Amino acid sequence: MVVLGGALVSACGDGRDGDAAVPRDSIALGALVDVPLYPGAAIGDIGGSGETAQATLTIAGPRDSVAAWYRRQLLGRGWTMVNDARAPDGTITLHATRPDGRPLWVMVGQDAPTAPTTVTVVGAVPDSTRS
Repeated sequence: MVVLGGALVSACGDGRDGDAAVPRDSIALGALVDVPLYPGAAIGDIGGSGETAQATLTIAGPRDSVAAWYRRQLLGRGWTMVNDARAPDGTITLHATRPDGRPLWVMVGQDAPTAPTTVTVVGAVPDSTRS
């Protein structure tokens, strides 16, 4: 199983030829290291703050199937589903917590039935002050 953190290292490159380098200890990797990566997902924007990180993925597949895959993957890894909601525009938001209690949000949207699905993953950085 590929996880998002490992794919971020590959996707970001090494800084040569103008590609963006993200250090292995970056915020994004710490917050998203254990998040499953949907097969065939293209990684788009990556960003973060001191406490959270976000990655945007583009997936060729229907929104409901992608959301169902994330539900299965997260629950199968011992995560707890806190909320699972659909907005009026059809966007599905999954709010889960890791076994260590850190939150994760997965927002799955699709502009039209034939359009690619966009997934935004937001995770919390591990607390380095915990022992």
